[in-house]
Amino acid sequence: MRKWPRKKRRFHLDTYPGTPWNRGDFILWHGCKKGDSVCWDAEIGRGRPAWNIQDAAVVTRHLGFAIDVACGGVDNLVRHHDYTLAVAEAVSGKAFARYWLHGAHLFVDGKKMSKSRGNVYYPADLLAKGFRNDHVRFFLIYGQYREKLNFTWKKLAETSRKLDAFKAMVKDLEKAESVNSS
Repeated sequence: MRKWPRKKRRFHLDTYPGTPWNRGDFILWHGCKKGDSVCWDAEIGRGRPAWNIQDAAVVTRHLGFAIDVACGGVDNLVRHHDYTLAVAEAVSGKAFARYWLHGAHLFVDGKKMSKSRGNVYYPADLLAKGFRNDHVRFFLIYGQYREKLNFTWKKLAETSRKLDAFKAMVKDLEKAESVNSS
């Protein structure tokens, strides 16, 4: 199902209740102001692409103009993903994504992860503590994606043990299968 209207139309009411914005209002190109350091000359004037155009550019370049699933954070549900949808569909004339998944935020010890709080962990930090890449991926997908995920070292260790136990069980089953087939 397409969210973007097939016909051009002017929105008179907010598309999103409670927000002073609607799908008909968005920016593709910002004109440069005095002191801006990143600008290009274009037929429409000196400026730069709007930041919301980045996802459409990256996704369509690497995956094409029609994808099955688009993902992002709940904070991008309003505006950002509509920009992506509008840009990709305007260029291609095709429906961009069949499904959209918007994940909840990652918390650390009960508080939203943020640089300003100083509670950001990078994958290298987790690997340095002895966890593997597959442990980190499994931790991130183990819960319901629409619910907030609370990172603690204890929870990462627990989900890592579950993954290792599952992999050991699969290995045992493969051994048993090879013995039975001989």
